[in-house]
Amino acid sequence: MPRSISPTLRLSLVLGLSCGSPADKPESGALDFDPGGVADTGGPDPADTDTADPTDTGGEEGGDSGTDSGIEDPSPLPIDGAWEGSLTVTFLTDPLGTGALLEATCTGPMVANVARDEEPQIHGSGECSIPADSALATLLGSYGPFPGRTSGSVAEDESALGVIVLEIPGVEHDILVDWTGLFKETDGTLNLNGEASGTIEDLAYLLGPAEMVFDVTYTGTFELEQIPTP
Repeated sequence: MPRSISPTLRLSLVLGLSCGSPADKPESGALDFDPGGVADTGGPDPADTDTADPTDTGGEEGGDSGTDSGIEDPSPLPIDGAWEGSLTVTFLTDPLGTGALLEATCTGPMVANVARDEEPQIHGSGECSIPADSALATLLGSYGPFPGRTSGSVAEDESALGVIVLEIPGVEHDILVDWTGLFKETDGTLNLNGEASGTIEDLAYLLGPAEMVFDVTYTGTFELEQIPTP
């Protein structure tokens, strides 16, 4: 017949099994609790919601799109000052209406002054002569020199345009020659090269008591160089 365990002994065994030995207890601090009762396992704080801004591209603030090429606009050429050079204009006309064209080239010196802040920006004067033995000189009764003047304007891209006015004896009105040109720098020297072409219609010329009316076609060029300042 098995022996029964006394209540006192049974209670002692239960307490011994539940308590265990001191070596089985976890070390102090291996599992801490924060004041709110949530266990701190040593990992990242779940309450920390600070995440990287997906719109932050790492660039500088201020909306810099990075489109600045770093290339600056070229400085305007220093064109203000005095200029000198030469003028050439070739005239072609049939004053008698016979189909016999008269041609003559008028050449001579030209000077000008340029100032961007003045009006007109370009103004100058000159004169030209045609060959003394040309048919046109015989018709006009003069080979020159024929005085003239010019005026014009300058654009931001250094191009220019204007008009040359020639005064020819016997011609009722001045001859207006429209021109276009361009300022440029070559080997440290500033130049203004221009060209002209067109037709003067119904040019009235007094030949003695009679008046002749005819068209004149012209083509021409001029070349000016800036005079260096001391």
